Amino acid sequence: MEGGKIGSGGAPSGSAHLKGIFRRVKKRGFVKHDPTMSITAEEIAPKSERDRALEPVELRRFLLALKNDPAGPPLQLGLQLILLTLCRKDEIRLARWEQVNFETAELLIPRTKSGKAHVVYLSRQALHILETLRTLAGDSPYVLPHRDRATLPTGHMSLNHVIQRLQSPGNALHEIPHFTVHDLRRTGSTRLHEANFLPDIIETALGHRVGGVRGVYNRARYGNQRREMLQWWADWIDELEAGSNIVRCRFDQVRQVA
Repeated sequence: MEGGKIGSGGAPSGSAHLKGIFRRVKKRGFVKHDPTMSITAEEIAPKSERDRALEPVELRRFLLALKNDPAGPPLQLGLQLILLTLCRKDEIRLARWEQVNFETAELLIPRTKSGKAHVVYLSRQALHILETLRTLAGDSPYVLPHRDRATLPTGHMSLNHVIQRLQSPGNALHEIPHFTVHDLRRTGSTRLHEANFLPDIIETALGHRVGGVRGVYNRARYGNQRREMLQWWADWIDELEAGSNIVRCRFDQVRQVA
């Protein structure tokens, strides 16, 4: 719907519907002022900070359930890729093949949420997923093409719907507390902190700006460390999914970056 906000159920929200009505009646001259223009989304539904990170046992259940989801390989692999790379959903959903360098194992995000370009170092597992997706994509320029129109990326809610289905009553993750696509990214950050990777390396891998004086004076991009960390993370996920009784931890990087 033009100008409307589409919710998870595919219908415009009540506020968007009301705004649409006033736009139309104003355009036809029935009213001179649109009172909804001064109403912000936060006033209707205030934003709340989320801190959901999946526990290892929950993450393993998700990975196993994902393999049996009827969404099919592209969306299944897309969610795995988000988990492995710690990218935001749209950074993967809108990614084009020209951004992927298979020789250097890098994914270029031209513009992140902070407004800057960002290089994601690809683990062996992430690279394998991308190689599979390239075969599935055919002639599409997108890593995750739309199911019906290869010239477009997959829909904005497609990846969300996979997780929603897995958590719906009677399905594999029904008893697990609610989580979203973005929570996969937070899960990675949480587990990497627990594994004693340096916070600045994690934040840089997430495409975050390091704040304060540290952010002003520390211009290091930690390329080698980020590549090592994301490979460690991918191996950790493999071990977790395989049901390993021993999940590796790191105790060699506990200092803060000066």
